Amino acid sequence: MFYLISFLILINCNLLSQTILSKNWYLYNRDNSPLPSNRITSLLYDFNNNVYWIGCGWEFSGNDTIRGGLAKFDGINWMIFNSSNSPIQNDAVTHLAIDNQNRILIASYGEGFYRYNGSNWEIFNSLNSPLPSNDIQYISIDKNNNIWLAIFGFGAVKFDGSNWLFYNYNNSFNGIEDLNFIESDNTNIIWFGSEYNGLYSFDGTLFNRRGEGPLLDSISMTSFALDSSGNPWFTGNILFAGNGILSHFTNQSWFNYNIASYEYNTRFSYNTLTIDRNNNKFIGSAIGLFKFDDNFWTLFSTENSPIPFNIFTTGITDSKNNKIYGLRAPTNFHPTGYVGLIFFNEDSVVITSVEENISQLNNYELNQNYPNPFNPTTTIEYAIPNGSRNLVTLKVYDLLGNEVTTLVNEYKEAGRYKVEFNATDLPSGIYFYKLQVASFTSVKKMILLK
Repeated sequence: MFYLISFLILINCNLLSQTILSKNWYLYNRDNSPLPSNRITSLLYDFNNNVYWIGCGWEFSGNDTIRGGLAKFDGINWMIFNSSNSPIQNDAVTHLAIDNQNRILIASYGEGFYRYNGSNWEIFNSLNSPLPSNDIQYISIDKNNNIWLAIFGFGAVKFDGSNWLFYNYNNSFNGIEDLNFIESDNTNIIWFGSEYNGLYSFDGTLFNRRGEGPLLDSISMTSFALDSSGNPWFTGNILFAGNGILSHFTNQSWFNYNIASYEYNTRFSYNTLTIDRNNNKFIGSAIGLFKFDDNFWTLFSTENSPIPFNIFTTGITDSKNNKIYGLRAPTNFHPTGYVGLIFFNEDSVVITSVEENISQLNNYELNQNYPNPFNPTTTIEYAIPNGSRNLVTLKVYDLLGNEVTTLVNEYKEAGRYKVEFNATDLPSGIYFYKLQVASFTSVKKMILLK
């Protein structure tokens, strides 16, 4: 029912690049990292391996199209998956999930979904499975490791590895054909957030409309998260009013939180919800990032933070208590409206420091320059293993083997290093850079394209 494909991942950029807005805010984008696109469509944190997975969509700027793909980031090393080295042929990801075998599930629009175990890809689409459509909006895993899919224009699909079950408006509820999320709680109740018809739950037998007060109005549900006690929390927006709603369900009771009781106007939308290890709720909105500690609200925005824009989209929390989001901008202030990936931590952002990894450096490394092709500058990173101190030379040569410049010629301690190569005065063409340390030699190719 699927194809099993093994690919050699060709793009492996080892960089520690970001724009540090402050100790509390880090911004990653196409200008300072290998992110394929600034349009962040989905985020996933693999707690077992401390790895971030980033789904990217297409960006459009005038007549220019910037394709997306999938990025894997461990704090230093980036690996990019796209049509050149994976089955993701349209270079666009709509949503990500991870199963209990640590396999990554990648949903796409127009291509079905993929399952990746770190070596092999499985492809599921309407040609090799009963999927009614390849337009997957959302993908998730329940407590029994079943896959749930939200399919635009159809409804929901459950796949247990062998059997497929289908739910549409004929056997579930009106609104299931346009879902913003499908998630399960700790009791394996499945929660459905509709784009225009509110919140529903499914116990395996019956679908029920859920909520009290504003949740029973015409509402677009946007996000789901579990707190430390396993209670589900939800965000949504009242249709045609623009009012954001935060609700949670515990002990068979519903609680709605009206931010109008505080100093903030309610006429803005809630886009995403994350809950950190201190049980604080962080709500990404159209006017900034809200923090709610069950008593007080705090707003982080351009007025009190170094962030460039205020529109927070999809978000997650990692093991270091960082909050990570896609960041957007009004299109009249930004060429594409997509700004990139932003990390936030009230104490201090902790990703992976160079010092943390020196003890893990066992081999010399010379990594592929980034960007490549480039014009006129590019970055080259190399690593010296733990316990060594040697003379390091890093030189650039042209296609005929003539030395162009020496970038490094000095003794270096163990660690990761990066150096910028500026080719302003050189013609377009193929160049080589060579790292030599003791008996270690490595050469890589780069392309200057003016």
